[in-house]
Amino acid sequence: MEKGIYDLRLHETLYIDECGGWNILRVAGGWIYQYQDGERGYKIFVPFDNEFMETKPIKIVKPNKEIKT
Repeated sequence: MEKGIYDLRLHETLYIDECGGWNILRVAGGWIYQYQDGERGYKIFVPFDNEFMETKPIKIVKPNKEIKT
């Protein structure tokens, strides 16, 4: 299974070869996208957002007995 940005652990890096090559570094609160273009380098902080995170369905289990209050 291919690793995505949401699978990265703190300080782990993912290299994406598309669009010239980006290093994505997982940091507290988000990611730092790094691109090197010859002598110039670019770094962009992207804050964490789980809007595009894949979610797994949650199985809801009903209790065997009714809870009395």
